[in-house]
Amino acid sequence: MNGYANQLTSIINRWDGEGSSNSMPRLDVEETNNNNRFSDRWIENGSYARLKNVQIGYNFDAEKLQNIFNGLVSNVRLYVGAQNVAVITKYSGLDPEVTRAFSFQKGENNLSTGVDDGYAPPQPLSVQIGARISF
Repeated sequence: MNGYANQLTSIINRWDGEGSSNSMPRLDVEETNNNNRFSDRWIENGSYARLKNVQIGYNFDAEKLQNIFNGLVSNVRLYVGAQNVAVITKYSGLDPEVTRAFSFQKGENNLSTGVDDGYAPPQPLSVQIGARISF
């Protein structure tokens, strides 16, 4: 663990001297402990269930619209939609579906595939409200 990436709250229980936790490595900005080497230390179950897209809408009665707008409007639909609504997981990282923010270039180690280093943000919740009107 170094001081250059986001950390989980479990960092509070890190090793900080005699008699403290041995399950979480000590914090070291210089990384003299080599805790970032590739090992199974940080492997965990990344399974999840996600409600990715949801939309609800209402179509107005076309015949009533014709009467109200004298034939000018033929169809109206109002809707609300959302993406990335919810995720159920025991994964301790920010998002089990997001991996490294860096690309593999300039000789970066290809063992980094699937590594959640804390730099990549989770997928944002986005909400749309809209109306589709046909004339």
